[in-house]
Amino acid sequence: MEGFNLDDNDVVKLDSSENPAETTTSTHNEIMQAIWAGVRYRLKEWRRIKDPGSFNRIFSCGVRGQVLRSDGGGWQSGVVRVRLEFIPDEPQQKVVLLPPSKIESPLDDLRAELLNNE
Repeated sequence: MEGFNLDDNDVVKLDSSENPAETTTSTHNEIMQAIWAGVRYRLKEWRRIKDPGSFNRIFSCGVRGQVLRSDGGGWQSGVVRVRLEFIPDEPQQKVVLLPPSKIESPLDDLRAELLNNE
């Protein structure tokens, strides 16, 4: 199943014990802010933060870095960004809308009969 990134205002429902924002429903942005606050707090305990903005950037626009993929190809430069991803249990069905003239209605016969009786 393919996942997708959530937008900042998408709402996520989780058990409050599993949600970093400690609520049952939170926006993507609220969850990411709670994660960022937790990471920042832990890092402050571990060492003095010289650039606290760098931790904010990794959750928003990302920071420049490199990745070495396990399947080969060498180092690749780019942006590293932390995101919350949602993977649906089942793919969403695509709805195809037909123009009104193409949709059959159980009332079509009644309409035709009424038009003929006028």
